[in-house]
Formats: sequence, C-alpha cells, structure tokens
Amino acid sequence: MRRLPLLLLGLASPCLAQAPDTGPAATDGGALRFVGERNWRFELPDARWTPVGSGLSLAGHEFRAEVEGTRLSLDSDGDGKTDAAFEGKEPAYVLLRAADGFAYAIRVVDRGGWQFQSSGYLQGKLDGTRVRFFDQDNDGLYGEPGADAVAVGSGRFAQAMSPVLRLGDRLVEVRVDGDKATTAAFTGETGVLALEVQTRGKVLALRLRSRSGGLAFDLAKATGEVRLPVGTYTLVGGAIGLGENRVDLTTGRCKDVRVTADGSAELELGGPLRGEFAYVRAGGELKFDPSKVWYYGRAGEEYRAWTPIGASPSFTITEQRSGTELAKTIFPGSC
Repeated sequence: MRRLPLLLLGLASPCLAQAPDTGPAATDGGALRFVGERNWRFELPDARWTPVGSGLSLAGHEFRAEVEGTRLSLDSDGDGKTDAAFEGKEPAYVLLRAADGFAYAIRVVDRGGWQFQSSGYLQGKLDGTRVRFFDQDNDGLYGEPGADAVAVGSGRFAQAMSPVLRLGDRLVEVRVDGDKATTAAFTGETGVLALEVQTRGKVLALRLRSRSGGLAFDLAKATGEVRLPVGTYTLVGGAIGLGENRVDLTTGRCKDVRVTADGSAELELGGPLRGEFAYVRAGGELKFDPSKVWYYGRAGEEYRAWTPIGASPSFTITEQRSGTELAKTIFPGSC
C-alpha cells in the first residue's frame, strides 16, 4: 500500500431540555455567576472524565460517594449522607450544593467504573464582553491557566484558559478568584499576525497556543491583522462548518508561527486543499478507499472527519516529484 499526493479541484471547503441551574445574576465589573447545564453542548479543548472513587473533592468541599454493584449513591448537599442514586451507561446530571452556597454541576456515568465530568461554568462580563470559565480538570476551581478552559463571546467552542485574553481587539490579563474575575491591560510586547482563512464555511474554532508562557487564543472571529503577545505559536486545532456539516482541523504539517515585537507574521489557512491517499495497483488500475484520504490546507494544517457536500469531488492525481498528471477521478458515495 502506497500513499500518493493529489490535488483537489472544485471543492467547497467546509473546513467547514431543561433550563440551566443558575446562581445570582451577573453584573459588569468581574462578578461571575454559576450556570449548570443539563444538556451539555460545549466543546472544550481537553475535557476529561475523573473517577468518582469514594467521593468528590471540589474546591475544599467533600461529597461522599458509595458504589454497590452497578449502583452509585452520591451525597449531593455535602452533609456526608448519600441522597441520590444512579444506574446505567448514559450520563446523568447532578447538581451539587454545599451549606456555604457553593454550587457545582456534574455528569456521572458508568464507564467500566463510575466517573464524572463538570457540567457547568462561571459566566460574567469582562469589559463588556461575555466570558465563560470552565473547570476542565474537575477540581471545582475555575480559571486555572493550562488546566481549565474559557470561551470569549457566544458559541459553544472554548479554548484553553490563558493568563491573557483577547476581549474584542484588546489584550487583557485575567485572573479568576472564586466567583470574581479581575482584568488589567496587557503591557507586554506585541506583534501582528496576518491571518487569512479561505473557506466557504464558517470558522467555528481556531485555536493557537504559545510554546512558552501558557498563552492560548481562539481566533475564530478574527480576520486580517491580529495583535498578539510576542511569542511562538502552534495551531493546535479548530473546526469549520457549513450548515449541518463540519470538519475538524489539526496541526498536521503546519509550522509554528513566530510573532515578534512590532513585527508581522502570516498564517494562511484553508483551500485549495491538497491530499494524500493510500492505494494499490491491480491490473493496471489504481484502487483506493475514499475513507483513507488525508486532506491538507495551505499552511499544512490537516482536515479530518470531513464529508464532502453535494456532488462528489473531482481529483487530479499527480506524481509527487515531477508534477506529471497521472489520472483524474471522482470519489463515489459522497454526500
């Protein structure tokens, strides 16, 4: 089995319940309110499940758990006595509350052992911009750089928590302490990233992380020149959608981008896409599987889980070294 490069032509790159449990109303000035989501709809960059064990320890609050056979009993009010029971392989929503007003939402599920995952967030406005903080490592604390996640603005995609956020076109330092968030203008050196994404779809997420300093930014809504703190950044992931269709993107072969003080770096993503596929020669024919194709964008970023829209895309197959056209073909069965 060999892999052959190909050039994609004529592709549209789609590179693509119940009311929540809430706390006091949020106000400008850094106050945050807790929101518990029964029907989880958010996508975090590094969400994880944590074993329940004999109980949950969340920000200094203890919630006892007992397992008997396939049944989980859980203390939901922190009084040391179990008062809620669960069974089954589907995640169940639980709202935990303590006497001091602490509230936390989880989903519990039996995954060959009972595990839980945060099912809520802290929400507020910072400098007039909506911000949601997610406890990605399930320890009951929010806003921990590198461990947790944050979403700036609307939408269901979050980025890794960063000590510096982009609020509109402004860079601000952010710190979360309990149910309060404080901001200060970023005073470090900055440079410009010239960003361009060629796609007929909508950019849902476009995540970059710095090689040092723990900085992370989601540039899904950014266009043109974007000012960022000085540093070397890696494209770590994202998503592009068109209607009900979606494609995820990963680093692939994309090189790091270096933003220098008062300098300008470039990052050009999207179409036209190129690809590689595995094939075998049989009786003078090239045989390949449409599901075993690797798609790459202009910067070398890789697109995954992509289903072409409309008519099947046409492919021009070329020899990698000489560029000689070997064949043209159409993949069947696209949707």
